[in-house]
Amino acid sequence: MVIKYTALDTTIPINLDVTGVAFILKKNPIIWTFTPRKSLLLLDNVLKWAYNIYINWEKDMINVYTEGKNADKFHSFIDECIVALFPEDAEYTVYVELKKFVDEGEELGTHAGLCIGDDVESVVSVATHWMFEGEEEIAYADHEIASNIAHELTHAKQFCRGQINMIDHVWKHNEVSVDCVELDYMETPWEVEAYAYEEILTDMLWENV
Repeated sequence: MVIKYTALDTTIPINLDVTGVAFILKKNPIIWTFTPRKSLLLLDNVLKWAYNIYINWEKDMINVYTEGKNADKFHSFIDECIVALFPEDAEYTVYVELKKFVDEGEELGTHAGLCIGDDVESVVSVATHWMFEGEEEIAYADHEIASNIAHELTHAKQFCRGQINMIDHVWKHNEVSVDCVELDYMETPWEVEAYAYEEILTDMLWENV
């Protein structure tokens, strides 16, 4: 699986997949022969060259676009979550935005995150603050934001795999469809899975990235 990051507020890719860069360097050892005097200029050119080759490989790819203050702090965690959640052969786009609040009006500050999507792309919105008693703004800790990211990325995975959609309340898993229209929010399979994975992924990955 290849994961490519792009910050929406810049035109510069945040990082290349380490395996892909290592492959390029292995196949082209001449680029290791920099002289100290030319190394900075050559490095810039080589990275551009490597990136152009890399994005044109005919491989399955997860495109991740991020936006928001300090979003880069969570890139490695997002990377690890996607590897854990998404099919290895997936071709999919995920937009991850960190914003102060993800809701408006009377519900301002009540939701930690939202995800909308289909089998082509998903938009994940994660709040950095919540409202206490509708009056006081309180910032989420980084590990709480990471947990919410994992939760919403689980929903993105569900859209990617065709397990849920934006039209009905049907859960599809292992070729079995379950009508969940009568279930409470916390009883729906997609939320049961998302809450389970947010805990598992945060415990396993957040402290290690």
